[in-house]
Amino acid sequence: MTTTAPVNQFTFGMTHTQHSADAWGDPTAVSSARSIAKSLGGFQDQAIMGWGVTNPEPAPGVFDFTDLDRRVAFMRSSGATPVITLAGAPDWMKGGRAGETDWSKIEVAPTVAHYADFAALAAKIARRYPDVVHFMVWNELKGFFDQANNRWDAYHYTALYNAVYDALKAVNPAIAVGGPYVVMDSWTSAGVASNPSNVSGLWGVLDQRPLDVVTYWLAHAHGADFVAIDAASGPRDAPASVDPAVATEKFAAVDAWLRARTRLPIWWAEFYVQPRGASWTRQHQASVQLFALLQMQRSGAAAAFLWQPEASASSELGAVWTQTATLGGGKRLPFGSGVAALERVLAPAGSAAQVTIDTRRGIATIVGSSGLWLAVNAGGAAQTVTTPSGSVTLGSRLFTAG
Repeated sequence: MTTTAPVNQFTFGMTHTQHSADAWGDPTAVSSARSIAKSLGGFQDQAIMGWGVTNPEPAPGVFDFTDLDRRVAFMRSSGATPVITLAGAPDWMKGGRAGETDWSKIEVAPTVAHYADFAALAAKIARRYPDVVHFMVWNELKGFFDQANNRWDAYHYTALYNAVYDALKAVNPAIAVGGPYVVMDSWTSAGVASNPSNVSGLWGVLDQRPLDVVTYWLAHAHGADFVAIDAASGPRDAPASVDPAVATEKFAAVDAWLRARTRLPIWWAEFYVQPRGASWTRQHQASVQLFALLQMQRSGAAAAFLWQPEASASSELGAVWTQTATLGGGKRLPFGSGVAALERVLAPAGSAAQVTIDTRRGIATIVGSSGLWLAVNAGGAAQTVTTPSGSVTLGSRLFTAG
């Protein structure tokens, strides 16, 4: 299937995790990574606890923002629009002892009795960083799964969300707040899924339970400025069973489902395209990730965040820059080059662009109003692509720009 559509305004984002361009890395590598981040602009996101940041309130009224200050300072210095994800929660808000932090319980949600305390912490953070005006509430509904009923606890998540929403808007009504940041799981078929929805395609079938969360949240949230979700493109039961390019149609299907229910901007808080255990090259990974971004753009998403822009010790796949802890690190990786090319096509912000996607061939092109273009081949064979510069033969799982 080939689709052509104008591209809506779209922002690329990155979410910092345990290891990023931190001050204790090699100074030259850190500076290089900062320059790469600055060249990309867009959103940068950081959680308030965990993922590279210590406990911000280890005991009631006792605050430690040292690590969060450091990450916010990096976002500012690299010219990003900073975003803060309000997750996780100090131990004393979830049944632990004040003054202690058990990192094995980072995914435990606050208890109902401490929703107001978590909201107060969110407000304090908003006052501390007045230039941060985008907040996501919680992360993947961690701690909100109702085991007894085999579903997400949308009621209690929304209660926490509403407490935070009200607290942030009291600090500054211009702050943009969003959720529910639920994982859009899918399966190979309705027969495999325990809770199949009626949203399906060659990529599989969506699980109904996250759709129920979004439906409940939209109906009962005190307000919202965007809707945040995340997903892997492949089905949970057999991730490698679907062609990687075809699997990215899932992102467009989710966008379509959301667009039928809300006009809120759609934020992909996380997105993943590589089946677990697959052996891909850096170029292969970058091409499929770019293909996924173009699927999101053409289907109406407003933003997409890459989880972990810095490569890990075990893999450079999908990252933006190499590790900064070692001499010579902080170098741009293929996906970083691809995103830079995409942003050149889309500049200036809000300008018209046209995207054409042939999912079956794994070919996608985007052409900006300036005439700049990006072509992506996420397929497994070399193919000829039509661009404003003429026909281009593009090797398998590669991208090029002009």
